[in-house]
Formats: sequence, structure tokens, C-alpha cells
Amino acid sequence: MKGLSGAETLLRVLRAMGVERIFASPGSDWAPLWEALAKLHWPDVPEYLSSRHEETAVGMATGYAKATGKLPALVLHTTVGALHATMGVRAALHERIPMVVL
Repeated sequence: MKGLSGAETLLRVLRAMGVERIFASPGSDWAPLWEALAKLHWPDVPEYLSSRHEETAVGMATGYAKATGKLPALVLHTTVGALHATMGVRAALHERIPMVVL
């Protein structure tokens, strides 16, 4: 992965883990990630699906995992985003739904 940025490497590692979809409410916390997503494309990196709120993003990731059996990734804003997603992530944990939470 020589010559890749940290964000590009993260996306390729997620894809190597089997992650096909990233769910998020976009924000400035992850600017390098958004730039890498604009530069790189499926199937080399996961496909990005946007949500207007972290709770919705968790619901989308949970539904995706339940419907497909595939591992989703969830990207959250620092502090407030994690707070908004807490109950949905907890519910997914109790239902034993796997997901990568960043």
C-alpha cells in the first residue's frame, strides 16, 4: 500500500475485511476519509452511503447487516456523533449484529 494516505489505507483495509458499505452522517471530523472516498472507487474500497443523522446511519447499517449478512462499517462524528449513535449501537450489540464502528 505504498504511496497511499492513511485514509486510503483505512478504506482498503476495511475492504480487505469484507466491508462493502460504509454508513455515515458526513462531517468535518473525517475530511481525509471523504477525500479518499472521492478519489478511490468500488470495488477497491467500500461504497459510501450518506445519512442525515447518526441514529439513521446506525439503523441503515443494522438493516444492511440483517438483510445481507455482510459486515458494514459505521463512521461517526467525534463526541456528539458517538452519543447520538449509542442506543442503536447498543441494540446491535445485544442482537449480536457485527459492524465496524469508527
